[in-house]
Amino acid sequence: MSERDYDRVLDIAVDGDTILVVGPDKKGLRIHSLFARTTSPVFNAMLGPSFAEGQQLAKDGRVQFALPEDNSDALEIILNVIHSRTDNVPATLTGEQLYEVAILTDKYEFHRAMGLAFHLWFQLDGIRDSSDLWLLALAASLLGEETYFYAATSALVLHHKGSYLDLAKKHEDKGIDQGVVLQMAVLLAEKRHSVLAGALNLGAQSIKRSLLRGDELDTAWHCGFTNYLSPDSPIPNSEYLYNIGCPVELRARYPGYEEEMRRSTEGWEKNNGLCLWCLLDVKDHQHDDRCKTSRQK
Repeated sequence: MSERDYDRVLDIAVDGDTILVVGPDKKGLRIHSLFARTTSPVFNAMLGPSFAEGQQLAKDGRVQFALPEDNSDALEIILNVIHSRTDNVPATLTGEQLYEVAILTDKYEFHRAMGLAFHLWFQLDGIRDSSDLWLLALAASLLGEETYFYAATSALVLHHKGSYLDLAKKHEDKGIDQGVVLQMAVLLAEKRHSVLAGALNLGAQSIKRSLLRGDELDTAWHCGFTNYLSPDSPIPNSEYLYNIGCPVELRARYPGYEEEMRRSTEGWEKNNGLCLWCLLDVKDHQHDDRCKTSRQK
């Protein structure tokens, strides 16, 4: 294979000894074989003495070969990271991009070399798009990143509108065991119902006290809160729940109630995700509070 067989060649390493022809777009990526071999056990084997590519590299001092099934943009990002080409590494990735990078990181076992980059990319603050969150959760599951999986699924519980099964079907061609994906959709629905029940219970406590006072206007306002918690509405954050469950009038009338409601609503939006190890049915991990919903079969 010669360079004219490529649509284009990108020099990640100008003096590199290896050219990878990646994807259906035939993007050529010039790299140092040493960097690939030291960061990936798979590339270490391919470029070693047991494979034709490694034998050609040892004989000629350079080699070129095709990886037609891989996503060229995703592999380019990974190779820029392992070559310390930070000038070409994006600071943020979409859910789709991150998932594609995760696929190749897992395929070629770049996990250790990519760890710091994934820590940068898995920042979920402000992400509300359900498709992005779903793909981030899938990426975290591929990489075994339990903390990021928990954060992504927590955000899905709080912000997704509609059916989780629809999300699963939308991304069913992503190469992950469909049994696991469907189980994730079911557990997310169970978790959302549990969170909604808890929120309604907080509202009910306040409504009860309103009825005892005979405050019809306040009662009507709280009934409006229950309409807010429809299946197609995002779940309110902890500050909203606190203000609903503990209006100013009740704080003075019922000593200690304010502190009780603050404890009940504190961290509401941070503790609603799924445990990755429970989802994958890992038998020997240590269970904690986040495992409660995931253990329901």
